[in-house]
Amino acid sequence: MSKRNAFAEHDKPPSKLINSYDIDGVIFMGDKFTGVNPGPDDIIITGRSKDDRAETESMLLSRGITNPLYMNNKPGDFNDRRQSGLHKGMTLFYLEQMGYRIGCHFEDDPIQIEAIEQMMPHINVVHLKHDLVDKGVDTHENVVYNQTIPSY
Repeated sequence: MSKRNAFAEHDKPPSKLINSYDIDGVIFMGDKFTGVNPGPDDIIITGRSKDDRAETESMLLSRGITNPLYMNNKPGDFNDRRQSGLHKGMTLFYLEQMGYRIGCHFEDDPIQIEAIEQMMPHINVVHLKHDLVDKGVDTHENVVYNQTIPSY
């Protein structure tokens, strides 16, 4: 079996149960704290934009992390925490269809946790609750997710 390139998908799904990890607030908890490191067969699913891939890979490499990396296919200036949660849920769904077995997803954002749990209720979502990193401000307004947008 050939060695996997850093951040590339596995050649085939691991035969054992694996976990998935968010980056901001899980693996990356600022410069002061280490964060949680994934195991060797685990994967990373981030809400970070694909436009931030080089910066993200550099940060992960500096921490010795080279796990398969699934980035959000959104523009770099688009920030919507619910959309990031939906991206993670869809990625988990896709991976399961490919034969992956996910035990836990480690996440710090309650908005994203809710979206993941709605889409993939059988996956254990482990909530890392803290205020060590800023969750950011949603920059995309008036997105409708089965709810009404209030009129002003």
